[in-house]
Amino acid sequence: MREPSRGSSDLAEGVKFRAANWADYKTLLHNPSYVLCTLGMAAMTFSIGGIAFWMPYYLSQLPGAPASGTVSITFGGIVCLAGLSGTLIGGYTGDKLRDRFSGSYFLVSGIAMLVGCPFVLWMLSFDAMNIGLWVLTFVTCFCLFFNTGPANTILANVTHPSVRAVGFAMNILFIHAFGDVISPVVIGILSDRYSMKTAFAVVAGMFIFAGILWLLGARHLERDTERAAQG
Repeated sequence: MREPSRGSSDLAEGVKFRAANWADYKTLLHNPSYVLCTLGMAAMTFSIGGIAFWMPYYLSQLPGAPASGTVSITFGGIVCLAGLSGTLIGGYTGDKLRDRFSGSYFLVSGIAMLVGCPFVLWMLSFDAMNIGLWVLTFVTCFCLFFNTGPANTILANVTHPSVRAVGFAMNILFIHAFGDVISPVVIGILSDRYSMKTAFAVVAGMFIFAGILWLLGARHLERDTERAAQG
């Protein structure tokens, strides 16, 4: 049996892939679900980039901290576990609630980020290394990755198959350019000028920013999904 060409099952009859034009970009920018999802992902990616880059250094500077190499290994293990479990559970939760809430993917993403914010601040209140600090670090990272599946599902659902690749490409460019590319620099500048705790408080603010954007997107998701299906 011959395997169909990649992506052919996504396209309606008579619709073909084509080069993107300015009208396609304009359509995406006038899609509330797409815009709000992308902005929220940028704030989330800002937080991930800042935490991934600076958290091992921050933890290694706490009183009673072990050698920096040990901290990095422990932190890396926590991120891997939180990332895997958060991504799987977040995707499952969004799918499970889809029949009850039309904007479930936005809702679970937004709520997870708002829940994660106080844990970031609570984590910064610890002055010494102990198990509680590592637990809070895990919960923070878990909340960050909880939206991975739902957010990407939103992007796929609200973009027509003929321009879906363009939509994802523009999303990837934006969230990295305004997310993890600049966050290590911004946090470093704030840390030098004020303190590392102040810098991470900005990260906590990004949790709130992403959460609000995604909650605002919930009311648009059903309509934008229907429009994408219609072309």
